[in-house]
Amino acid sequence: MYQNSNYLGSVMVKTGDTDAMLTGLTYNYPSALRPPLQVIGTAPDADYAAGVYCSLSRTGSCSAPTQPSIRTRTQTCWRR
Repeated sequence: MYQNSNYLGSVMVKTGDTDAMLTGLTYNYPSALRPPLQVIGTAPDADYAAGVYCSLSRTGSCSAPTQPSIRTRTQTCWRR
C-alpha cells in the first residue's frame, strides 16, 4: 500500500492538499480506481461510482469502461 502512488494521491485529495488526481498510465482500471474508492469513498447518496478512460493520440479517443444506461449517464452529467 505504501508503495502505490494512487493511495498517496487519494489521501492528498481527501485532506485537501490537492484538488484532483490523474491515474491509470501504469495501472489497469480496477487497480487505479480501488485506492480512491477505499480512501475517499463516494457521497452518501451515491448509487454508483464512475470513471472514464482517456487517451491522447493524433485522432483522439475517450471511452467509458462500461455501458451505463441513459438514466445513469444523465444523472452523472447533472450531479452536483
